[in-house]
Amino acid sequence: MKQLTLLDIYCNQVGVEGAKSISEMKQLTSLNISNNEIGDKGANFISGMKQLTSLNIGSNKFGNEGAKSISEMKQLTVLYIGLNQIGDEGVKFISEMKRLTSVDICYNGIGVKGANSISEMKQLTSLDICLNQIGDEGAKSISELEQLTLLYISANQIGDEGAKSISELKQLTSLAISANQIGVKGAESISELKQLTSLAASANQIGAEGVKFISEMKQLTSLDIGNNRIGAEGVTLLTSLTSLKFLVCIDV
Repeated sequence: MKQLTLLDIYCNQVGVEGAKSISEMKQLTSLNISNNEIGDKGANFISGMKQLTSLNIGSNKFGNEGAKSISEMKQLTVLYIGLNQIGDEGVKFISEMKRLTSVDICYNGIGVKGANSISEMKQLTSLDICLNQIGDEGAKSISELEQLTLLYISANQIGDEGAKSISELKQLTSLAISANQIGVKGAESISELKQLTSLAASANQIGAEGVKFISEMKQLTSLDIGNNRIGAEGVTLLTSLTSLKFLVCIDV
């Protein structure tokens, strides 16, 4: 398979030895080796693949040592490293990868310090940092990434202050900020994002009062605002969003 440049070997239990074998495929430019239990040692083998530009190494049970190995792949432009245990220390290593434009680092035990490290990656255009614990302070750090057009920041203990910080990212076209603690003031802040076409803000505390602000975002084509107790009044307000092609507003 000397002509192979893209390999997807997701969920095959290849382990460390499999990772070692795959690392010998020097012609690969794109690799998905997620969910294979390769651990820190396997990540070290993969880090030797200097021709890769896109790597999905999520859900592989490695920590900050594995992240340190991966951070040596300076040529990467796309990295999915979610569902591991790299923590704030591991994120610091990843933040040194200055060619990355797209990063998925969800569910990695990242806090404020990790968010601060990520804020140094000024070149990012896409970031998924869902299911961490960055809070309002971390959201403020993320708001320094002025090149972002796509941001997934759901389930991060973010409130109205964090939403206000995120609203400074005027260039965003897609935002997922569900499962936080955003209320009316946060909804007002988000409504200032005039470039957004896709918004997921379910499972917050927006209510009908907050929907008044969301309903002013006439440019939206996709909106998920379920589980926000918006009531009949909120649903009526949403009918003014005539550009919508996708809408979820159910409460369960």
